[in-house]
Amino acid sequence: MANRLHWILSALVMMILLSAVSAGAQPSATVDLALTDAEKNWLADHPTILLAPDPDFAPVEFFDRQGIYRGIAADFIAVIERRLGIHFQRAQRDNWPQILEEIRSKQVDMLGAVAMTPQRRDYLEFTEPFLQFPGVIVAHKSVTHTYTLDDLRGKTVALVEGYTGHELLSRDYPDIILDVVPDTATGLRKVAFGRVDVFVGNLGTTAYALEREGITNLHVVGETGEMYRWAFAVRNDWPQLRDILQKALDSIDVQQRQALVRCWVQSLPQQHSFSRRMWLMA
Repeated sequence: MANRLHWILSALVMMILLSAVSAGAQPSATVDLALTDAEKNWLADHPTILLAPDPDFAPVEFFDRQGIYRGIAADFIAVIERRLGIHFQRAQRDNWPQILEEIRSKQVDMLGAVAMTPQRRDYLEFTEPFLQFPGVIVAHKSVTHTYTLDDLRGKTVALVEGYTGHELLSRDYPDIILDVVPDTATGLRKVAFGRVDVFVGNLGTTAYALEREGITNLHVVGETGEMYRWAFAVRNDWPQLRDILQKALDSIDVQQRQALVRCWVQSLPQQHSFSRRMWLMA
Protein backbone atom coordinates (compact mmCIF):
# COMPACT_ATOMS: atom_id res chain seq x y z
CA MET A 1 0.00 0.00 0.00
CA ALA A 2 1.42 3.33 -1.14
CA ASN A 3 0.77 5.20 2.07
CA ARG A 4 2.06 2.46 4.41
CA LEU A 5 4.75 3.22 6.91
CA HIS A 6 6.69 1.00 9.27
CA TRP A 7 6.79 1.79 12.93
CA ILE A 8 7.37 0.14 16.24
CA LEU A 9 4.24 -1.38 17.73
CA SER A 10 4.97 -0.18 21.20
CA ALA A 11 4.82 3.41 19.91
CA LEU A 12 1.40 2.78 18.34
CA VAL A 13 0.02 1.30 21.50
CA MET A 14 1.23 4.41 23.35
CA MET A 15 1.51 2.31 26.45
CA ILE A 16 -2.12 1.23 25.82
CA LEU A 17 -3.09 2.71 29.14
CA LEU A 18 -6.38 4.42 29.76
CA SER A 19 -6.33 7.80 31.43
CA ALA A 20 -8.74 6.51 34.06
CA VAL A 21 -6.24 6.82 36.89
CA SER A 22 -7.82 8.57 39.81
CA ALA A 23 -6.41 11.94 40.82
CA GLY A 24 -5.76 10.49 44.24
CA ALA A 25 -3.48 7.67 43.10
CA GLN A 26 -0.61 7.36 45.53
CA PRO A 27 3.02 6.30 45.12
CA SER A 28 3.90 2.75 46.01
CA ALA A 29 6.00 3.67 49.04
CA THR A 30 3.06 4.80 51.18
CA VAL A 31 -0.13 3.28 49.87
CA ASP A 32 -3.28 3.70 51.91
CA LEU A 33 -6.22 2.08 50.12
CA ALA A 34 -8.66 3.54 52.67
CA LEU A 35 -10.68 0.35 52.84
CA THR A 36 -13.76 0.70 54.98
CA ASP A 37 -14.30 -1.57 57.97
CA ALA A 38 -17.04 -3.28 55.97
CA GLU A 39 -14.61 -3.95 53.10
CA LYS A 40 -11.94 -5.30 55.46
CA ASN A 41 -14.53 -7.56 57.08
CA TRP A 42 -15.70 -8.73 53.66
CA LEU A 43 -12.17 -9.79 52.73
CA ALA A 44 -11.78 -11.56 56.07
CA ASP A 45 -15.03 -13.42 55.45
CA HIS A 46 -13.94 -14.49 51.93
CA PRO A 47 -10.45 -16.01 52.31
CA THR A 48 -10.75 -17.91 49.02
CA ILE A 49 -11.39 -15.90 45.85
CA LEU A 50 -11.13 -17.87 42.60
CA LEU A 51 -9.53 -15.92 39.76
CA ALA A 52 -10.09 -17.48 36.32
CA PRO A 53 -7.79 -15.91 33.70
CA ASP A 54 -8.06 -16.46 29.97
CA PRO A 55 -5.53 -19.29 29.48
CA ASP A 56 -4.36 -18.18 26.03
CA PHE A 57 -4.62 -14.40 25.64
CA ALA A 58 -0.98 -13.30 25.52
CA PRO A 59 0.32 -10.74 26.17
CA VAL A 60 -2.74 -9.63 28.18
CA GLU A 61 -2.91 -12.82 30.25
CA PHE A 62 -2.07 -16.49 29.82
CA PHE A 63 -0.69 -19.57 31.56
CA ASP A 64 2.83 -20.54 30.52
CA ARG A 65 4.03 -24.12 30.03
CA GLN A 66 4.71 -24.44 33.75
CA GLY A 67 1.15 -23.38 34.56
CA ILE A 68 2.22 -19.96 35.86
CA TYR A 69 -0.16 -17.05 35.34
CA ARG A 70 1.62 -14.40 33.28
CA GLY A 71 0.97 -11.28 31.20
CA ILE A 72 -0.03 -7.66 31.68
CA ALA A 73 -3.12 -8.44 33.75
CA ALA A 74 -1.14 -10.94 35.85
CA ASP A 75 1.39 -8.25 36.72
CA PHE A 76 -1.41 -5.86 37.73
CA ILE A 77 -2.95 -8.63 39.84
CA ALA A 78 0.38 -9.22 41.61
CA VAL A 79 0.54 -5.56 42.64
CA ILE A 80 -3.08 -5.60 43.78
CA GLU A 81 -2.47 -8.73 45.86
CA ARG A 82 0.50 -7.10 47.60
CA ARG A 83 -1.44 -3.95 48.38
CA LEU A 84 -4.44 -5.83 49.71
CA GLY A 85 -2.35 -8.42 51.55
CA ILE A 86 -4.27 -11.29 49.98
CA HIS A 87 -3.77 -13.96 47.33
CA PHE A 88 -6.29 -14.83 44.65
CA GLN A 89 -6.47 -18.55 43.96
CA ARG A 90 -5.79 -19.19 40.26
CA ALA A 91 -8.35 -21.39 38.51
CA GLN A 92 -6.89 -22.66 35.23
CA ARG A 93 -9.57 -23.54 32.70
CA ASP A 94 -9.40 -24.83 29.13
CA ASN A 95 -10.90 -21.90 27.25
CA TRP A 96 -12.67 -18.55 27.52
CA PRO A 97 -16.27 -19.76 26.88
CA GLN A 98 -15.88 -22.22 29.77
CA ILE A 99 -14.68 -19.39 32.01
CA LEU A 100 -17.63 -17.16 31.13
CA GLU A 101 -20.03 -20.01 31.83
CA GLU A 102 -18.41 -20.74 35.20
CA ILE A 103 -18.49 -17.15 36.41
CA ARG A 104 -22.07 -16.84 35.19
CA SER A 105 -22.95 -19.84 37.38
CA LYS A 106 -20.68 -18.51 40.17
CA GLN A 107 -18.29 -21.46 40.12
CA VAL A 108 -15.45 -18.91 39.87
CA ASP A 109 -15.40 -15.43 41.34
CA MET A 110 -13.24 -13.07 39.32
CA LEU A 111 -11.83 -12.45 35.83
CA GLY A 112 -8.39 -11.01 35.19
CA ALA A 113 -9.05 -9.12 31.95
CA VAL A 114 -12.46 -8.78 30.36
CA ALA A 115 -14.17 -6.28 28.08
CA MET A 116 -17.54 -4.92 29.11
CA THR A 117 -20.43 -5.83 26.81
CA PRO A 118 -24.20 -5.54 27.26
CA GLN A 119 -24.50 -9.30 27.66
CA ARG A 120 -21.80 -9.47 30.34
CA ARG A 121 -23.32 -6.68 32.39
CA ASP A 122 -26.11 -9.13 33.23
CA TYR A 123 -23.81 -11.25 35.39
CA LEU A 124 -20.62 -9.26 36.04
CA GLU A 125 -19.53 -6.18 37.98
CA PHE A 126 -16.64 -4.32 36.31
CA THR A 127 -13.84 -2.10 37.54
CA GLU A 128 -12.75 0.80 35.37
CA PRO A 129 -10.71 -0.44 32.36
CA PHE A 130 -6.96 -0.53 32.83
CA LEU A 131 -5.80 -1.52 29.34
CA GLN A 132 -6.79 -1.01 25.72
CA PHE A 133 -5.87 -2.07 22.17
CA PRO A 134 -7.52 -1.15 18.86
CA GLY A 135 -9.39 -3.80 16.87
CA VAL A 136 -7.73 -4.82 13.60
CA ILE A 137 -8.41 -6.81 10.43
CA VAL A 138 -5.62 -9.16 9.28
CA ALA A 139 -5.31 -10.57 5.75
CA HIS A 140 -2.76 -12.27 3.51
CA LYS A 141 0.00 -10.00 2.23
CA SER A 142 -1.37 -10.42 -1.29
CA VAL A 143 -4.25 -8.17 -0.18
CA THR A 144 -3.15 -4.61 -0.99
CA HIS A 145 -6.25 -2.58 -0.15
CA THR A 146 -7.74 -1.54 3.20
CA TYR A 147 -10.78 -3.12 4.79
CA THR A 148 -13.44 -1.95 7.19
CA LEU A 149 -16.02 -4.24 8.76
CA ASP A 150 -18.53 -3.16 6.13
CA ASP A 151 -16.16 -4.45 3.44
CA LEU A 152 -16.26 -7.92 4.99
CA ARG A 153 -19.90 -8.63 4.11
CA GLY A 154 -20.06 -11.91 2.25
CA LYS A 155 -16.51 -12.84 3.28
CA THR A 156 -15.41 -15.54 5.71
CA VAL A 157 -13.95 -14.10 8.89
CA ALA A 158 -12.10 -16.02 11.60
CA LEU A 159 -12.50 -14.78 15.17
CA VAL A 160 -12.16 -16.20 18.64
CA GLU A 161 -15.22 -17.71 20.29
CA GLY A 162 -16.67 -15.63 23.10
CA TYR A 163 -14.41 -12.62 22.60
CA THR A 164 -15.84 -9.13 22.19
CA GLY A 165 -15.43 -9.18 18.41
CA HIS A 166 -17.51 -12.35 18.23
CA GLU A 167 -20.38 -10.68 20.04
CA LEU A 168 -20.09 -7.54 17.89
CA LEU A 169 -20.04 -9.26 14.50
CA SER A 170 -22.73 -11.78 15.45
CA ARG A 171 -25.04 -8.95 16.48
CA ASP A 172 -24.34 -6.23 13.93
CA TYR A 173 -23.03 -7.96 10.79
CA PRO A 174 -25.27 -10.89 9.83
CA ASP A 175 -23.90 -10.84 6.25
CA ILE A 176 -20.40 -11.75 7.42
CA ILE A 177 -19.66 -15.49 7.44
CA LEU A 178 -18.14 -16.30 10.82
CA ASP A 179 -15.57 -19.04 11.31
CA VAL A 180 -15.30 -19.29 15.09
CA VAL A 181 -11.94 -20.53 16.37
CA PRO A 182 -10.67 -21.44 19.86
CA ASP A 183 -7.73 -19.02 19.91
CA THR A 184 -5.96 -16.23 18.03
CA ALA A 185 -3.18 -18.43 16.63
CA THR A 186 -5.69 -20.83 15.06
CA GLY A 187 -7.50 -17.95 13.37
CA LEU A 188 -4.28 -16.48 11.99
CA ARG A 189 -3.14 -19.85 10.65
CA LYS A 190 -6.45 -20.19 8.80
CA VAL A 191 -5.81 -16.88 7.07
CA ALA A 192 -2.20 -17.83 6.34
CA PHE A 193 -3.30 -21.06 4.63
CA GLY A 194 -6.14 -19.41 2.70
CA ARG A 195 -8.96 -21.17 4.54
CA VAL A 196 -10.66 -17.89 5.46
CA ASP A 197 -10.45 -14.37 4.08
CA VAL A 198 -9.41 -12.43 7.17
CA PHE A 199 -8.99 -12.59 10.93
CA VAL A 200 -10.53 -10.00 13.25
CA GLY A 201 -9.02 -9.41 16.68
CA ASN A 202 -7.19 -6.82 18.75
CA LEU A 203 -3.79 -5.44 17.81
CA GLY A 204 -1.93 -6.55 20.92
CA THR A 205 -2.78 -10.25 21.01
CA THR A 206 -2.78 -10.50 17.21
CA ALA A 207 0.74 -9.08 16.85
CA TYR A 208 1.99 -11.19 19.74
CA ALA A 209 0.58 -14.36 18.15
CA LEU A 210 2.06 -13.52 14.74
CA GLU A 211 5.50 -13.27 16.31
CA ARG A 212 5.13 -16.32 18.52
CA GLU A 213 3.82 -18.52 15.69
CA GLY A 214 6.38 -17.25 13.18
CA ILE A 215 3.68 -16.28 10.66
CA THR A 216 5.20 -13.89 8.13
CA ASN A 217 2.72 -13.83 5.23
CA LEU A 218 0.00 -11.78 6.96
CA HIS A 219 -0.42 -8.09 7.65
CA VAL A 220 -2.96 -5.66 9.07
CA VAL A 221 -5.23 -4.25 6.36
CA GLY A 222 -7.63 -2.17 8.42
CA GLU A 223 -9.23 -1.45 11.75
CA THR A 224 -12.62 -2.42 13.08
CA GLY A 225 -13.41 0.98 14.55
CA GLU A 226 -13.61 -0.61 17.99
CA MET A 227 -11.24 -0.02 20.89
CA TYR A 228 -10.99 -3.10 23.06
CA ARG A 229 -10.87 -2.08 26.73
CA TRP A 230 -10.16 -4.57 29.51
CA ALA A 231 -11.14 -4.36 33.15
CA PHE A 232 -11.23 -6.69 36.11
CA ALA A 233 -14.66 -8.19 36.69
CA VAL A 234 -16.33 -10.11 39.50
CA ARG A 235 -19.55 -12.06 39.92
CA ASN A 236 -22.50 -9.71 40.22
CA ASP A 237 -23.42 -10.75 43.77
CA TRP A 238 -20.00 -9.57 45.02
CA PRO A 239 -20.05 -5.79 44.37
CA GLN A 240 -17.92 -5.31 47.49
CA LEU A 241 -15.03 -7.06 45.75
CA ARG A 242 -15.38 -4.81 42.74
CA ASP A 243 -15.11 -1.74 44.98
CA ILE A 244 -12.06 -3.16 46.76
CA LEU A 245 -10.34 -3.95 43.46
CA GLN A 246 -11.07 -0.46 42.16
CA LYS A 247 -9.41 1.13 45.18
CA ALA A 248 -6.33 -1.04 44.67
CA LEU A 249 -6.27 -0.29 40.94
CA ASP A 250 -6.60 3.45 41.60
CA SER A 251 -3.53 3.29 43.85
CA ILE A 252 -1.31 2.29 40.90
CA ASP A 253 -0.08 5.56 39.44
CA VAL A 254 0.66 6.32 35.79
CA GLN A 255 4.39 5.61 36.01
CA GLN A 256 3.78 2.27 37.69
CA ARG A 257 1.17 1.32 35.10
CA GLN A 258 3.62 2.15 32.34
CA ALA A 259 6.27 -0.02 33.97
CA LEU A 260 3.85 -2.95 34.26
CA VAL A 261 2.96 -2.72 30.58
CA ARG A 262 6.31 -1.78 29.08
CA CYS A 263 8.05 -5.15 29.21
CA TRP A 264 5.17 -6.84 27.40
CA VAL A 265 4.70 -4.10 24.82
CA GLN A 266 8.39 -3.91 23.99
CA SER A 267 8.43 -7.64 23.32
CA LEU A 268 5.83 -7.27 20.58
CA PRO A 269 7.05 -7.58 16.98
CA GLN A 270 8.34 -4.58 15.11
CA GLN A 271 8.38 -5.90 11.56
CA HIS A 272 4.67 -5.69 10.80
CA SER A 273 3.39 -2.73 8.79
CA PHE A 274 0.27 -0.75 9.53
CA SER A 275 -1.57 2.02 7.73
CA ARG A 276 -1.20 5.71 8.57
CA ARG A 277 -4.89 5.74 9.36
CA MET A 278 -4.33 3.22 12.15
CA TRP A 279 -1.42 5.24 13.45
CA LEU A 280 -3.71 8.26 13.78
CA MET A 281 -6.26 6.07 15.54
CA ALA A 282 -3.84 5.73 18.46
